[in-house]
Amino acid sequence: MQETPPSGQWHPVVIEARRRAAGRDNYFVSSSTPVLTPAQIAGLRELVDARHEAAGVEGYGFDASNAHAPAQRRTKVRWLTIGEHRWVYDVIWEQANQANRLFGFELVPFHDTIQLARYDAEDQGFFRWHADTIPADMSRKISIVVPLCDSTEYEGGALEFNENGAIRCPPQRAGAPIMFPSWLLHRVTPVTRGRRYSLVA
Repeated sequence: MQETPPSGQWHPVVIEARRRAAGRDNYFVSSSTPVLTPAQIAGLRELVDARHEAAGVEGYGFDASNAHAPAQRRTKVRWLTIGEHRWVYDVIWEQANQANRLFGFELVPFHDTIQLARYDAEDQGFFRWHADTIPADMSRKISIVVPLCDSTEYEGGALEFNENGAIRCPPQRAGAPIMFPSWLLHRVTPVTRGRRYSLVA
């Protein structure tokens, strides 16, 4: 699984067009080219299938002590440490830097651990509306989702963005990253058939 993945295509002309459109068209960018090979994708899926835990939400807009509150997330996850999976961090960091030509943040190395996620139809896996950062903690700048399966493998499971009230849903292609500012509201709708796999950074 250490093979070199293909590089994503982020042509400067496309990036500049999206920079001008940001705020009027959409805030997210998605690569047209996978950055993970089929073998790498299969290996990552096997990792989360072999061992996982129920996902938490780290306090971002959700009070876990309130037993009557509706569940915020129903996802199985596995964490990838940089020591064991350095190649994954290298791939994602390269993509983050390319996407940042649009966003223009001052980036520092990874703040969080990369996560593999699995949403199962058997328990209607989902993640309600949320942002990946809050005003009191803006250390997170760019969020990255890399689908680890094609959308034909499941039903439901749409990644949706709320951009000032407009709901947008980018195409989800196996291995092709979707990147957005961490403050952007987004959700994953319930999976009703199959399994949806993704990598989240």
